[in-house]
Amino acid sequence: MDTAKICAAIFICLTVIAVLKQMRSDIIPFAKMAGVVVMALLAVGMSRPLLVYLENIMDSSVSEYAETLLKCLGIGYMTSFCASICRDCSENGLADGVETLGKIEILILALPLIENIIGVANELLEMA
Repeated sequence: MDTAKICAAIFICLTVIAVLKQMRSDIIPFAKMAGVVVMALLAVGMSRPLLVYLENIMDSSVSEYAETLLKCLGIGYMTSFCASICRDCSENGLADGVETLGKIEILILALPLIENIIGVANELLEMA
């Protein structure tokens, strides 16, 4: 049902933008922004079950890993969104730079987890 709502909202936005292109092209950027806001509100509404699930994970014994994973996902989504905006503005170089910096930040966040995994692997190898 949520997918139908999203598709309907997008279709309405596309229709409004198509009509505005014929009548008043100067307000098309505002119509696009309104469409993005509508999609963001729908996404927030859809994510409630996900947030409840994530809260349960954060209360478990793997909360350190879950926190790092969530931070990495957030960085990934933010850099992807920012890069898309840059590409929409025909700034491909900036988009590539944002994506690269996001990947570096994710790698930096993941380094302690990688270190833990290597430590566990070493312990297992020593036991064998």
